Amino acid sequence: MNQNDENRLLRRSEVAKLLGIGESTWSRWVAEGKAPRGIRLSLRAVAWRYSDILKFIEERTD
Repeated sequence: MNQNDENRLLRRSEVAKLLGIGESTWSRWVAEGKAPRGIRLSLRAVAWRYSDILKFIEERTD
């Protein structure tokens, strides 16, 4: 994985698909503090760094 991949931003639908869960489940986990908070891109747009999602997956599988 190169630096560009790690800094790539994923939208909620991409994160949910990557994890194999529904978007509402992902949103609930974020709201409950069980998942990393996203980066606000605008009033209605939020994204997550790919590297943060990979770290989240690693922490859940240890």
